[in-house]
Amino acid sequence: MHLDLGSQLINDIRKHCIKGKMVYAPQIVYLNCNGSSALPKGAWFHYSYGTVAVYKEDWKKFGGFSKGFDNKVTWGGEDWDIIDNAVKGGLEIERKRSPWVYHYYHTKAGMWQKKTNKVGTQQKSNKTDKVATQQKAKANKS
Repeated sequence: MHLDLGSQLINDIRKHCIKGKMVYAPQIVYLNCNGSSALPKGAWFHYSYGTVAVYKEDWKKFGGFSKGFDNKVTWGGEDWDIIDNAVKGGLEIERKRSPWVYHYYHTKAGMWQKKTNKVGTQQKSNKTDKVATQQKAKANKS
């Protein structure tokens, strides 16, 4: 995960996530590539709901992810899907800046790629698969 979560986030979740009424989606700091939680350099990211807190009972009530996400193989959109479904299910969304949640810079390259298995169906592939393959190849050369 590319997040640094401060312990104060737990108190925020307790205050702003209300069963049967409200989902909590804090605004988080997106760090620049040289930023860290110790020396934060970045900006508030207002256009995403990437971090979401919701009660299990509410998740079940609004149905969680849409059926279209069952076979998702591209980057992004799942946060908006959750929020849309929560609102359609009658829940409010609480947004406030959370200065103790940091998202570390990373490239999206290779994180979601379509690949085909031996029978020709698409599977999800993530960066860890690619890195593991590269590490095995490197080890075999040694």
